[in-house]
Amino acid sequence: MDELHGGSGGAHLRCQLLTDKAKAGQGRTPGPEKGNAMDQICLVVPISPSKTEDARDFMRELDGKRKPDYDRSEQRIGITKEVWYLAHTPGGDQLVAYMESRDFGRALSLVLRVTR
Repeated sequence: MDELHGGSGGAHLRCQLLTDKAKAGQGRTPGPEKGNAMDQICLVVPISPSKTEDARDFMRELDGKRKPDYDRSEQRIGITKEVWYLAHTPGGDQLVAYMESRDFGRALSLVLRVTR
C-alpha cells in the first residue's frame, strides 16, 4: 500500500493512498515541456468521527463498480489526474485530494451544475 509521509516543525502526518487514476495509465497528461499549463489543486476534507470506514467504502466503490461512470465524468469535466489519500491526524481523519486540470474553474462549475 502506498503512503505519503510529510510534516513540518517536528509534526508527522501519515496518509494512506486510497485511489490514483494515473497509476493505471489513466489521467496522465503532457507536462510543461509540451507547453500545456495545468491547474493543480490540493483539497482537504475532514471526515466526521466514526465515518472513516464509510469514506473508504465510497472511494472503493468509485474505484470499483462505479469506475467506468466516474472516469467518464472526470473526462467530461476535464480532471486529468486525481489522487486521494486518507490522513490520520490528531484532529481526526481527513480526506486529502490532489487534482490536475487545464481549467479547474471550469471543471468545478460543471460539477456544481450537476449537483444542483
